[in-house]
Amino acid sequence: MDLKLPGGMILLNEPVNQTALKIEKILEINGAKGRRKYIRLVCKDLENVKGYITVGDKMFFIKINDISSVGFACTYDSAFEPLLIKNSVFREVTLELGNDVRTVSMSLPSVVYDKKNINGQNIAVMLFTKEVPSENRAGIRNFIFSVLEKQTEDFMKSSMKDMTDYSEKVDYPEDDFSDIDDLEEL
Repeated sequence: MDLKLPGGMILLNEPVNQTALKIEKILEINGAKGRRKYIRLVCKDLENVKGYITVGDKMFFIKINDISSVGFACTYDSAFEPLLIKNSVFREVTLELGNDVRTVSMSLPSVVYDKKNINGQNIAVMLFTKEVPSENRAGIRNFIFSVLEKQTEDFMKSSMKDMTDYSEKVDYPEDDFSDIDDLEEL
């Protein structure tokens, strides 16, 4: 995770929801959202996220690249290629989302939005159909937030602590920046 935004100082001794609101406002100010409406979790390095699509009596394994509450992107084997047709609906799409405590398996009917071959990898973007219950979407959202929260905590624990004593007053020489005319043009 490499995130660099001007955010000032955020105290983390406040309740999580207050801290999250502050961070959200900082992100809004910096235009970090862009055009996205949903938070996506990159799953390439997560071993506890798996997917299967059943067609007739065959089950195809898919590697989940990323997921949101509206769909996912996956990498699939070339044997599955002839069956993946744009706008086709798959009723038996099963995703397994796990964490340290438990794994949840849910059936999520999905439609093929797009597919591409990028650097020799078959990648499909699947959108969940309206048949997917709101409880499943909420479960996906909760999973995403729990993983992101854990990744953030791990990052903060592994980061070097700022040991600067900000209570000390720093004296600058008076001739530094005493006059705006002393500054060189860039």
